[in-house]
Amino acid sequence: MNTDKKIPADVTQIIDACPFGIVTVNSASIVDYANTAFTKITGIEIESILNTPNHVMWKTLLKYYSVDGNMKTYIGGVLTLRANNSLNVVRLSCQLPKQSNTKQILYFQDITAESEVDRMKSEFLYSATHELRNPIAIIFGFSELLINNEFDRTASLDIIETIHQQAKDLNHLTNELLDIARIESRKGKDFAISEESVGKILLTIEKEWCGRVGKERIRLTLPSQIPNVLIDKDKIKQAITNVMSNACKYSPEDSVVSIDIALDKVMSDSMIGISIHDDGFGMSTEDISHLFERFWRSDRFRHIAGTGLGMSIVKEIIEYHQGVIDIVSAVNQGTTVTIWLPVYIDLASLE
Repeated sequence: MNTDKKIPADVTQIIDACPFGIVTVNSASIVDYANTAFTKITGIEIESILNTPNHVMWKTLLKYYSVDGNMKTYIGGVLTLRANNSLNVVRLSCQLPKQSNTKQILYFQDITAESEVDRMKSEFLYSATHELRNPIAIIFGFSELLINNEFDRTASLDIIETIHQQAKDLNHLTNELLDIARIESRKGKDFAISEESVGKILLTIEKEWCGRVGKERIRLTLPSQIPNVLIDKDKIKQAITNVMSNACKYSPEDSVVSIDIALDKVMSDSMIGISIHDDGFGMSTEDISHLFERFWRSDRFRHIAGTGLGMSIVKEIIEYHQGVIDIVSAVNQGTTVTIWLPVYIDLASLE
């Protein structure tokens, strides 16, 4: 920081503690001050711009950043700077003080996280719109056929069944979109956390899935002693159900889906695992790397109905619970998904 500029020490401390990078340009268009936050935010050392002409400072900035917007209009306005060799995004705003020896005050703000959220929202909205358009178009097209033409009962029933299936898929997709939006907007505020028995939850899930796919397809193995967990029971049940749905959907109808409890991390990491294994089609390393991306679906499984949102919802739920998801899979060798949840610890018993 410039020590020649006569600023009271207490004021200097306040400015240096400011989360914004601050640079001032004097009436001679010389950079005469920069705080330490400038370097933290931009990665540019203060010494490389201090006591240099304003245009030289800009040359230095443009070595590391590209500019969104019109450079000519940044004075009194806002520019977005994007790092050339990293993901950093910086918002630059400029003020022109009146009745001062300072010509310009530049404010630098790190908006990397904000920019990434905006990008993800845009991608999400684009993908959601695309996914919603398909069933809507089919429903619209087939209903027009019924309105404008006469069919025999068999043909009419076929068309109505198609409309019904597309409406069902649309309803499922809408519910999953609402689940994601609700989790993100509420940030877990609607989660009802309590001490729960993993065994009881899995017994309920076993019963439900035996009813869906048959008793011969579901195998649940529970140890005699299972630690309790501190969770939102309904949300965790939803996460396990999503994994179960994939296990059954992407494996042969005559194969077994097994549910087991992993206790090897209870003592070391205070975590209990719920493992769901299938002997299905499995995933490649590339598939696994995209598994939690919203709307992503492997080209190998385009013929199987799905929204591409199930595992992203699982991720949102498990991460809120400070849990971890492990995936072990190989093509044509099945998949094992293990959901690790923190064990409930009674703090009163530790006193």
